[in-house]
Amino acid sequence: MLVLLTPCRPAHGQPEPFSEMEAWAGPVLPGQHGALADYWDPGIGAAVGLATPFFTGRLTGSLRLVPYSPRQSVPSFRALNLRAGWDRSLLAYGPATLRGSFHLGNLRMSFDDSGSEPGIRNESEFAAGYGAGLFIKLGASSGMALTVTQERVFTSKPLDLRHWALAYTRRFATSGWVRRWIE
Repeated sequence: MLVLLTPCRPAHGQPEPFSEMEAWAGPVLPGQHGALADYWDPGIGAAVGLATPFFTGRLTGSLRLVPYSPRQSVPSFRALNLRAGWDRSLLAYGPATLRGSFHLGNLRMSFDDSGSEPGIRNESEFAAGYGAGLFIKLGASSGMALTVTQERVFTSKPLDLRHWALAYTRRFATSGWVRRWIE
């Protein structure tokens, strides 16, 4: 009860830009899948990512792969999402930090349809979205994250997708040559 009554403070104390990296990896669980749900069932996927401090937040990059199996007589496919974005700490309390984010990227759908022309078996679309995550420190450089993202994929009929992810995170100092290359 005392924890609930103690006011949270806005997160601050931002590290120097590019001074460290945080890598993460974990499973992706399906959420809302809009019009795709009429034809496909999303499976459990996987995601990996990297973030680095950048002035008032962090620059982020991630790769997510989610398989889709057919509900009707359509081919199955794999959705590969490559994206870049920015996130920021909203609130911090003890070892927990709530972060908000936005991202831009590309969603590539590779269909398992050997009867089609190769150009038709792959579709690549622009995607944009936002998200929130709860990050919990487990040690000096490791942690866990629970995130949810909502994104719009700009196909001829736009798709709204939601994904949940649970990830293990690991933070490390950026090596000098990587930092010089980035800056």
